[in-house]
Amino acid sequence: MEQKFGINSLNLQVLREFCEHEGKMVEYRKCDQLEREGLEAYFTVLIELIWGKERIMEVYLNCIEMGNGIYGAAAVAKHHFKTTPAKLTRAQCALIAATLPAPRRFSSKKPSKYMLQRQKAILKNMKNIWKVEYDK
Repeated sequence: MEQKFGINSLNLQVLREFCEHEGKMVEYRKCDQLEREGLEAYFTVLIELIWGKERIMEVYLNCIEMGNGIYGAAAVAKHHFKTTPAKLTRAQCALIAATLPAPRRFSSKKPSKYMLQRQKAILKNMKNIWKVEYDK
């Protein structure tokens, strides 16, 4: 199977997380738009070449904000579910995934009716895509 490389939003988000230091973007962000986009393209492809998709996902899940002041899968597992990422149920994982469009607005600790509907849809998609049996 031929390996395809290119910029995707996940690679770009990982790059931007690495380039942010104490809430401020490092110097490359001060370039003009064309230079910045060129640098982002170069480094996102480089990240994929070096790490691969699974490692990129791991890094992404361990650095993104998943609630107000909560960064990474380990932190959200600890703060919201009093467990480790390895011990999260599929239902808990789906609930966390449901918060990712707006983790400060939505909470996996105290899910709204809307969040529970999103969780249900994510669990259904997980079952359809991976043919998994999941717990409630």
